[in-house]
Amino acid sequence: MTVFNGLNIWPRLSATAIIANLLFSAPILIYAQDSERETDQATQLATIDFVVGNAVFILLHEFGHVVIRDFDIPILGLEENAADTLAAIGLILADENQSERQPRLSEYLAMAVLGNLLIWQTGIEKSSNEILFWAQHEVSVRRATRLVCLLYGSDTREFGWLAEAVEMPESRRDVCEDEFTIARNAAEKVLATFGKSVEDNPELERTEIEVKYGRPRNPTQARLLEVIQETQLMETVAKRIRNRWVLPDSVTLRVRSCPSANAYWDEDYRELIFCLELLEALEKIGSGPEVQRLKANFAKARD
Repeated sequence: MTVFNGLNIWPRLSATAIIANLLFSAPILIYAQDSERETDQATQLATIDFVVGNAVFILLHEFGHVVIRDFDIPILGLEENAADTLAAIGLILADENQSERQPRLSEYLAMAVLGNLLIWQTGIEKSSNEILFWAQHEVSVRRATRLVCLLYGSDTREFGWLAEAVEMPESRRDVCEDEFTIARNAAEKVLATFGKSVEDNPELERTEIEVKYGRPRNPTQARLLEVIQETQLMETVAKRIRNRWVLPDSVTLRVRSCPSANAYWDEDYRELIFCLELLEALEKIGSGPEVQRLKANFAKARD
């Protein structure tokens, strides 16, 4: 399989720049008018799109672990796949409650698709038997193609371009609508059984989800930390969780430096750890030349 034929999917996702503008209030938008600075601005916006989309999906994935463990939800298969499903279906279904003027939340999934494919293309997983064969996560290319199938299955007309971009074979396309229906039914049953809408039930006490920030280790981390603090990205995701789930105990969402680029749920301490090293890694991947080629190639495809 040629993964993302020429990596040409990005510009279809330009609406995510609207999200970046709203969230990352915009010193990057005040540059002047010459073409060189416009190019620099476009590069920064593309990188922000990438970092925001992947960070939101990762956060929802980790909150998926919180829900699975707190409510002892029965799962068949890997817990990591179940957490992916909860995060993916949550973003797709959130679009149904939004006006057309708002950015498509499901586009965050496409950012996560791209992130996983770029990780796969580094070759790190291919060269490690421990990751390739024994990791609890699916290898990144498998995670990416499953997310594509869920997106395509949710709306074959809206996301037909995505199936084309990844050269998804007809044999898989034929089952994506069914795959999405199964995933949607499962996620909705989990929500109906264990979820509580605090907005619909104001008498319910919201779960305390406290966001805490650690000290950055280097100037890059300090800059990224300042951005996410100013934009309230972590607080916004925490608020969404608080409005949909009444958890048995409080949760701390802690953003800090770690030994490696990672995000994980620490069940013993009830802390969701999001490492600044992960933001650094996302920014590095998202600022590569592939991202700009994606924008250019897909712009041609849309013309």
